[in-house]
Amino acid sequence: MILPALLAAAVLIQTPSNVVDTPLSELIGLTPAEVASRLGAAPDPAPGQGLRIVEGRRVIEVHPIQRFWREPAMHADIGVRPEGVLCTTGVLSVADGSPEGRGQFVFVDGVLRSVHVTAPRPVTAPPRNLEAARDHSRRRALGSPWPATPGRLPLGDAEGVLARLTPEVSGTAVIRSVCTPHPGTPDAAPTSGDIALAAAGAMVLWPIYAVTHPFVSAENRRAEQEGGDLVNRLTPGTELPQSAEELVRGERGVRLFVDPADPDYRVIAIKLGARGTTPGVALVGIRGRRVIWAAGPHATRRLGLTDALCLDDDGLLDDVRPGCSAYGYRP
Repeated sequence: MILPALLAAAVLIQTPSNVVDTPLSELIGLTPAEVASRLGAAPDPAPGQGLRIVEGRRVIEVHPIQRFWREPAMHADIGVRPEGVLCTTGVLSVADGSPEGRGQFVFVDGVLRSVHVTAPRPVTAPPRNLEAARDHSRRRALGSPWPATPGRLPLGDAEGVLARLTPEVSGTAVIRSVCTPHPGTPDAAPTSGDIALAAAGAMVLWPIYAVTHPFVSAENRRAEQEGGDLVNRLTPGTELPQSAEELVRGERGVRLFVDPADPDYRVIAIKLGARGTTPGVALVGIRGRRVIWAAGPHATRRLGLTDALCLDDDGLLDDVRPGCSAYGYRP
């Protein structure tokens, strides 16, 4: 079983790579659609795919860097269409030559203003037990820029968050994509032990799947329809005809959070249909009756906004609000 995987890796290493460098200076001032086209990413970024902040007449859109990866990429992000090619993308600083694949593209009034990269997480030894794994997970969102201070609800100061992002990347940096033909994993004949193990697993899991799958599928469809309808009504910049409490009363899969240090500010978490193996979550920030920001499920996950809901006063993930735990937020 090990030999086919090693052969696949050897083929991939020996395959010529196609390297595409795009100077960041050529992207500043372009629209999201133009940036996506220039970088070879999925076309037509929609406002709901990122974090959209509206204050007065100023409109800010923050997209995770992954939204502008060249297609096809190795992760199940928006618009990825694998076709026998594997691409990895990151921001390459000319100063130190280290590519980074996490961070934000910031658009102001419809054009790219800056790109920010997040420092890589320090490499640590794998957790050896459940308690160590819990402690490791709790530190995942340390240094999150989204709350004004740890323990507060995210984005209470709206565009003030821009001052807490990492320093913008120099215009001399490049967005680098490296693409190689992907040979796939060679077929391997299963052994009798593999067959027996698979059969035993199927006998145990199939009855559970058969009973629960229809209910899970129905819940995902409901959440996508009802949650999507609510999200569409909460466009940033609009004034609500009723209070946030009245708006969400009776809505399923919806939680309303109030910042105790800023009682005029609320965040609504809305469960959507499945995104991979977990439900999607949209977040909306409301001050008084005005919607000041909103983020769709791709952005809440990739930007770490759902984690920001669950930070305690020390900046660690904890069960500080309903749906929160040491492993993040679950709707």
